[in-house]
Amino acid sequence: MLTLELTARETELLRETLEATRSTLVAEIARADTREFREMLRSREAMVEVLLAKLAVPLHLREGTHKSVVR
Repeated sequence: MLTLELTARETELLRETLEATRSTLVAEIARADTREFREMLRSREAMVEVLLAKLAVPLHLREGTHKSVVR
């Protein structure tokens, strides 16, 4: 597992970047011509959602961890 220690500003920038990526993916999914491409984009969107959820929960509150991601 990779652990990143981020400042509050870094965390907010990462969150904003992921949210923008999610918006772009939603638009791309709507325009996708093939089912395979649409499925790949949906998979990426799901990964972005997981990352956003992880940013919402401080690392020290996650199971089996004791370090904080955000200082």
